[in-house]
This record gives sequence, C-alpha cells and structure tokens, in this order.
Amino acid sequence: MVDEFHNFIENKIIKASSLSETLEKKNEQVSTFKEAFIEIFNSLLLKLGQHYDKKIDTLSKRDLISVGLLFCDANNIDKVKVLFDIFKDDKGEFVSSPELNEFLMCLFLISSYCMISARKKASNNNSQIPALQKDDLVNMLKVSELKDAQNLLKIFNENFFKKTNYGWNEFKTLFEDKDSGFGWLFSSNGIRKKLEENDV
Repeated sequence: MVDEFHNFIENKIIKASSLSETLEKKNEQVSTFKEAFIEIFNSLLLKLGQHYDKKIDTLSKRDLISVGLLFCDANNIDKVKVLFDIFKDDKGEFVSSPELNEFLMCLFLISSYCMISARKKASNNNSQIPALQKDDLVNMLKVSELKDAQNLLKIFNENFFKKTNYGWNEFKTLFEDKDSGFGWLFSSNGIRKKLEENDV
C-alpha cells in the first residue's frame, strides 16, 4: 500500500503539478516532500494499529482524503461539503459511524504525531531543515500521543452530535462560528490547539 501511496505522490501531485518543471530543479526539496508524506503514511498506519490493537497494512481511500482536507488549498466551506458528502447516509443526512470515527482519528493523528515524525525524519535527511531540540520534541509529543487523539475524538463526538443526524444546511452552520464552530477540524494548527486544550 505504501508503494501505491508513493506512486500517487509522484504521479498525481508532483508530475501533475503546474510547477513540475520548477520542482524537477529542486531535487532535495521534492525528495524531502516525498519522504515526509511517506513517513506520515507509515506513522499513521502504526498509530491506527495501536488504536485498534492490531496490525494495519493499508488505509482506505476515504481515510486518505483526510490528507487532502488538511493540506489542500481550498475554502473551509468546500472542505465541509466534502466531509458531509463522504459521510452522509442514504437519507442524505450526516450521522455518526465507525468510518467517521476512523476518519477523524486520521485527521487528529496526521496533525500531531505523524507531522512530528515526518518533521524529525526530514531534519535527519535534509541538512537545510534544523533538527528539533530534545525539549521541544518532548513537549510536542506530550499532546500528540494516541491517548490525546482518542480523547479529542471523544470530546468531538460529545460536542458535535447534540443530535443524531444533520441535514446539509444544519451541518454547515456548525462550522461557521470562528470561536465556537468546528472549522478547526480542517487545520493542523487548529487540531493541535484542541489537543493542547484537552491534554490528558
């Protein structure tokens, strides 16, 4: 599965990019980019395996969309619509499900543990990226453990699902308020802030 993910990065992101000619001239940066995303993928498999207490060898295409929601340059409303469309039921309503919980775990783990792991690996392989100081690494990992992501999932579900199902118009309003809404879900910085606020 990691080979398929590598091929996706190579063929659908780097070669398909309008910047492909420019990128070809920046071999070290492209190499670091690829290595970082492969590390995110592998560390996500590791942490999901720990979450389920079994070895995980692959991710669903649905779960990989979490990477796009975190890193693509799109408006939040577009991301909200993608999330709604992926998890709406046969009645066209957004409901809780084990698949949604796994997707949310992917978002939380990628934004925390996986990013730290990728950053650490990048600094080991690219001399232009400074190494993380030990104290900084320890502090980051304190709020990036599996138990932190699991706790944030619990908190999200308790606060989000005040009712069992949402139609589109009701659903999108839950993301509109910048202070009390759920727009933080589509930002690594927003997720890390929530992990810090709810550290266990």
